[in-house]
Formats: sequence, structure tokens, C-alpha cells
Amino acid sequence: QLALEDPQIDDVEYHAHEYFKFIPSSAITALNVIKTAISGTSYVTIAYNVADGAPTQCTQPTRSTPANNGHCKVKHSYSSDASILIGDGTSTQLDPTKPMYIGVYGASSPQSMYTILVTQDNGNITLVDGMPQVGQVSKNARHFYRLETEGTSSACLPPSLFILTTRIT
Repeated sequence: QLALEDPQIDDVEYHAHEYFKFIPSSAITALNVIKTAISGTSYVTIAYNVADGAPTQCTQPTRSTPANNGHCKVKHSYSSDASILIGDGTSTQLDPTKPMYIGVYGASSPQSMYTILVTQDNGNITLVDGMPQVGQVSKNARHFYRLETEGTSSACLPPSLFILTTRIT
């Protein structure tokens, strides 16, 4: 089971799936699911707003899971690095009373290694030491990252360091 802003590093064998479950809290209206490739190629499928008694296709989503059905809503990414927004500003709102299931499919031999992170869509992606993260920046837009520092007693260092990236071409 995944926890909010607690990145996991994992691997998936070729032509196999790894599954994660995430349970949102009632205060969450939007989530960003970020999968970053470390080695190999893997794809991600997310089933969200999963109804009680939903079939396996929702609780173990695969790249062949239907786009939407009566038991859950589904989003896919066939990119090795993916940032998928669910909720605010998207066509289907996130229901925080229902679980989310994330399936990662291994598309290269012998295995693919990746990190996965679920974060609130608050405009910032939390960076964690040793865990690469991916994000996309549109032209003339900004993307914010946050790096929390521990044990800083110096007045010169803030408790959080924010990193801004901007794409101009």
C-alpha cells in the first residue's frame, strides 16, 4: 500500500505486473501519480473511484483495462516516465472515499526498475534524496519542486528548499 508523498522504489519482471493500492483522505481533491524509470521500460495504469465489489480489472489494472467502466475510472501512460493528474481540472473528479489501484507493467527484459510517488496536486512535487522524479513543463510555464531539509540549525538554510524549472522553448 502506498502512502501520500512516500515514494517507493520497485522493479517489475518482463511481461508481469506489480500492483499498489492508495486510499485518499477526505480532504484530497486531486492527486498526481508520478512514475520515474530507473532502468528498463514500464507502463502505468491507474484505476480510481473504485466501487465496492469492483472486478479484478479495477483492483489489478492492466494496459488492456477498459478506459472507463461502471466500476472505476482508468488512466494510462505508455511512457517510462509518467506524471498523471487525477482530480482538479480533469474530466473526472477524484472521489476521496474510494481507493485507487496502480498497476505497473514490465515492458522490457529482464526487468524494469522505477520509483512511484503519489502526491497532492498542490503545485509542488516533493523531492526525496536518492529517488529520481519526473515532471513535464509546458512552454512558458513553471514547475515547482520541494526538497525538505532535516536538522538545519543555521539561520541561512530554510526548512524547505524550493526548486523552480521553466521551459522557454
